[in-house]
Amino acid sequence: MKRTWIWFMAGPMILTACGLAKGEPSMSSEAFTLPSDGCVVFLGDVLVERGTFPELVESFVRIAYPENQTRFFQLGGVSATPQSIAQVFDADVLDFDPMPTHAVVCVGLNIANMRNIEDEELASFQVELETMVTKIKSRDVQVTLLTPPSADLNRNVRLKSLDYNTATVGRIAETIRKVASAQGTGLVDWYGESLKQREVRRAGDPNFSFSRDGLRPQTEGNALVSALLLKSWGAQPLRDSITLDFKTGTVTSESGRVQAEKISDTEVRLRFDGFPLPWAMPRVRGETQSPDWFAMGMCDYSIRVQGLPNDALQVSGEGGSSRISKELLEAGYNLALAPALTDAPATLRLNQLISTKNRLFTTRWIDQIAKKPSDPELNEAFAMLLKAYDLYHSGYVEIIDKTARTLDVELILRSEAPRGGRSETPVRSR
Repeated sequence: MKRTWIWFMAGPMILTACGLAKGEPSMSSEAFTLPSDGCVVFLGDVLVERGTFPELVESFVRIAYPENQTRFFQLGGVSATPQSIAQVFDADVLDFDPMPTHAVVCVGLNIANMRNIEDEELASFQVELETMVTKIKSRDVQVTLLTPPSADLNRNVRLKSLDYNTATVGRIAETIRKVASAQGTGLVDWYGESLKQREVRRAGDPNFSFSRDGLRPQTEGNALVSALLLKSWGAQPLRDSITLDFKTGTVTSESGRVQAEKISDTEVRLRFDGFPLPWAMPRVRGETQSPDWFAMGMCDYSIRVQGLPNDALQVSGEGGSSRISKELLEAGYNLALAPALTDAPATLRLNQLISTKNRLFTTRWIDQIAKKPSDPELNEAFAMLLKAYDLYHSGYVEIIDKTARTLDVELILRSEAPRGGRSETPVRSR
């Protein structure tokens, strides 16, 4: 089967929001611009090497567009520059079969390295970026550029003393915007959106931050740029609307893939058949996924429960359990946040496979490219080594292709007054 390569690059992008047609279990591909036989490669610096957004983008496409056969590669290097990316692209990536058709690059954050950038450095970065974009476009490859995310000056005394956003990150982002505009490439403005969304989130939580160290984004920051990129491709949200009458045990859903059975006055069983997996975020310790996340607008499995006899509902399943307040359930709760679905074996399996496949390239392939021998007698052996990585990657791709993108699960909903344990509370809606 013919495959297409897509590269992710830091640059401007037009964002569009799309809705889900009523009753569809998966998304219509009419507005989705990613080709069905595409192949996506993420290139860039530390934000690509250690970021989870390439994994998040792939998992969403796999779930929402199961017929799409796009291939995804994550190729990041801590010290990558536009010049080094251009060199790798010409020397190695063009040897991929087939050649890339799209490129997305996120680069620039590592230039200043925790100090204010000089005018000469910024001018040199712009020239390198223009050269890189020109070279990639000359190969009939579409380019999308990502600006780096803004720094959180409240989380880092040094960055605050440097006025790092105004003096450095903002200037890098503006340079990327200029190049994208002049070259006619796509652009996702992670910098501008992270500034905006940080203020939105702090209206409800004054201590909110996308980053622990003020510079490198955690899961919510990665999820933000994932959603922006997906929207730029015209991706439609995963969405379902479920209404449950707890008193009678009757349920309706837009997808028609949810059934209910009343077990007792305090228990109802929900059955999901062929239900699209939730777009689960791989969180680190201390992070809590919440409806306030901008990215959750891309996955909303809303359930409204009527006739609850008590103040809370415990939702339990293979993935775990959580208590949800009556107030939130009556207003509408996103089941894509419930551990019963997000930590279900099928959900975890898809994410783990994608993560393992991607890490192969970010930790092994790039490292081997950097050690390419200068002795011509070793060229053949080196080529065999790269071929082995390619075969390993292809094996994972085939496994992922055959891995379920839907859930067949039962959830037990038990009405009870909250008493200890985890409890969801109502949050301010956007």
